[in-house]
Amino acid sequence: MKERIKEFFARKGNYYQNNEVNENKEEKNQNPSEEIKRYAIEKFKTRRSIRKYSQKEVPWKTIHDIIENALNAPAAGNIQNYKVIVVTEKKKRHEIGKLSFHQYWLSEAPTLLVVVRDNYDLKNMYPNEGETYAIQNSAAFIQNLLLLAHFNELGACWVEAYDNEVVKEYLGIPIEKTVDAIIPIGYPLENPKISKDPMTSKVFFEKYGNKNRENHH
Repeated sequence: MKERIKEFFARKGNYYQNNEVNENKEEKNQNPSEEIKRYAIEKFKTRRSIRKYSQKEVPWKTIHDIIENALNAPAAGNIQNYKVIVVTEKKKRHEIGKLSFHQYWLSEAPTLLVVVRDNYDLKNMYPNEGETYAIQNSAAFIQNLLLLAHFNELGACWVEAYDNEVVKEYLGIPIEKTVDAIIPIGYPLENPKISKDPMTSKVFFEKYGNKNRENHH
């Protein structure tokens, strides 16, 4: 990851030079955390859902590191109620694309991560809200997978359009569990340009509907 950060700031070098950031070079060198923060923010802003992939294989170590670090997601009751099936076999990827309502573009990615949710422990711990917490835990983990893929210069996409029961049968997943996402991961062949809603349209202060930060009552 440190090497990727160095590469990022090397690419940004001209920008910083043109904006006279080098005047504060000594100060920045003393505070590398600021550079890491800028790198992370840039990655958050540029993550996109990718649907076109190179056939280049993604090293297992990279996939391993993505999954391992994604496990740091928050989890209700500290119960990590999910498993991941790593699918790389071409025939299986093609079949999963077929079972995903003929989204054959999925099979173009060299790796598919199938995230499987188990509600059992959380429903035992929280009888009323356990399933909701289980879904939230899984979603936090999936978001980490997507971001970590992007941090590793890979493309990914959160896919939920598939026949859950048939996919479970195909992959030997127990009937009481749920497939929460199929995530293709690979080297991207596209860089979609999209717009997001402005933050001002999403934020209220003190109560729902109040957009005036000074008007708290």
